[in-house]
Amino acid sequence: MGIPTTGNVVFVKSSVDADYTTVKDAVGRSNFFDTIQEAIDSPKIRGGKNDYIIVCPRDDQSSWVVTGTPAGVNLNKDNVHLIGLGYGPTFGSNSVILEQPGTAGTIGTMGILQVTGDACEVAGFAFIGTAGTSTGGTMGDGGDGGVVTVGPGVQGLHLHDFKIEKTGVQWDAGTT
Repeated sequence: MGIPTTGNVVFVKSSVDADYTTVKDAVGRSNFFDTIQEAIDSPKIRGGKNDYIIVCPRDDQSSWVVTGTPAGVNLNKDNVHLIGLGYGPTFGSNSVILEQPGTAGTIGTMGILQVTGDACEVAGFAFIGTAGTSTGGTMGDGGDGGVVTVGPGVQGLHLHDFKIEKTGVQWDAGTT
């Protein structure tokens, strides 16, 4: 892969992709996960060890829908690299898109991604907030969070090559 690390490298791929089994067999089942949070929470990703999580774009170019709490994805280990495969400056059709749909009353208080680990890298994602009409359609349930929330005291976060978009917002209680 050409990734400069002495840590582990794991992959996240949609189970409905045509090449799911082929890729899983190629990288090894123990290095392969169906969801981003499953990869983060696995023993393969160890805080402070310079481990990488590579998220593959979906075959049909649809979003990865994340629904956890307090955020869709909780990056809570130090020195982890969370990388969207195929990212670039234009965010074309091969981008990794993270989406958290629902109304403000049904989504996590910390939005799509919450980072509480130090010295992490997050790159190559398009974040799409699609909250509904509650609280003006804001992400983060009207709490302290946003689309991407960085925990208090976090140091050394490297967030780059990303796009944040809020869609489906209805500011007038759903009349438009």
